[in-house]
Amino acid sequence: MLLRMPSPRDQVQAIFARVDETLKIARAGAMDVAGREAARRIAGILNVAVFGRAVTNLLQSLRSVAQDFNVWYAPKVAEMRADPLCAFFYRLRTDGLKRTGRLPTSQRLFIKHLEFPKDMARLGPPPPGATNFFMGDRTGGSGWIVRLHDGTEEPYYVDLPDDIAVGEMVIVDPPKKHLGAEIQDVSAANLCRLYVAYLTGIVREARARFTD
Repeated sequence: MLLRMPSPRDQVQAIFARVDETLKIARAGAMDVAGREAARRIAGILNVAVFGRAVTNLLQSLRSVAQDFNVWYAPKVAEMRADPLCAFFYRLRTDGLKRTGRLPTSQRLFIKHLEFPKDMARLGPPPPGATNFFMGDRTGGSGWIVRLHDGTEEPYYVDLPDDIAVGEMVIVDPPKKHLGAEIQDVSAANLCRLYVAYLTGIVREARARFTD
């Protein structure tokens, strides 16, 4: 039986299929950073950094099937290296994750309006063993401290209504420019959104250039 080797066109399509899957994970990470679930924010920014880098690595697979790939991609590499936002996420993956294992992030909680104890009733009854209520821990979450049967204590998280308080992830020493323009909103959610949007644009341009 003869096996047909995939054509260059088929190889290009296969590469873009993998790129799209990877970009989808990075995009989901950005949504987690912007979401209400505090515990997902750290995982979200990690996914943006790791899978965002993987998108560019996969795009470079086109080098083996597209003769003019280097001509197109070299200016992109120069742009990403010079861009503070792209350089930040590159360092986040290489230095923060591979070397130090630390993320340059913190959590912040904005309390808009809280009437105690009236608003506590909106959060539902305390869980069994609840001792104290906390707001804005290191993950940005809020909830009850619950004492277990063995005497240990664990956090029990609850969602605070948006009119009471809003939590967000904050980048320590964030990038201030992207593509030559000042970044007005340097929240982690917006930085992730901008980076994923930039990658989406590169993928869109590559698809237009290297597919029929």
